Amino acid sequence: MRSVTLLSIAIASSIGWFPVQRAPRRARLQKQVGQIAFHVDTNVPFLKVSGSSSGVKGGGEASVAGDVATIRNLRFEVDPKTFKTGIALRDQHMYEQVFTADGSIPAIVVRADRFDARRNPKTSKWEATFQAQVTMRKVAKPVRFHASMEQKSSGAIVSAEGIVKTSDFGVKPITYSGARVNDDVTVTVSDLRVEP
Repeated sequence: MRSVTLLSIAIASSIGWFPVQRAPRRARLQKQVGQIAFHVDTNVPFLKVSGSSSGVKGGGEASVAGDVATIRNLRFEVDPKTFKTGIALRDQHMYEQVFTADGSIPAIVVRADRFDARRNPKTSKWEATFQAQVTMRKVAKPVRFHASMEQKSSGAIVSAEGIVKTSDFGVKPITYSGARVNDDVTVTVSDLRVEP
């Protein structure tokens, strides 16, 4: 359940990785721009919890000079209720135990003011490790992500991955019948199409 929240955050931050042109903030947030997935291990060998959402919205600005892309004003969000694990009861528990704060389920928001991505000559992709401000359950914390981007016609396809500690956001340990979900959730963003 914690994994889902963290995954949403990661996707949100990764999506803005290579926007090419500034667009009105409201219009960009209305557009779904990619997918986010998460997985988290448990104390039971080979037992993992995973889920995903395609409800990531957001945007930002970017400029390219030579082999460096500078990304500014990234802001992405995802509604935690769009995360699905494949089991409705587990989804409900995740919404309640991981995402609910003060009786509501606020959006997960990822923001990064600025970071530089460098072109990798071996892969021809831009890559960066950057820190984003993630807000989940009304708690804001820095989270580090590694992103890669490749240009596709006038836009780009972005992928990113990061580790989110759910306890940093006030999520209490989750246990069920002796199984305990780990605190570190791996969040992966993929197939994020960013248009100019």
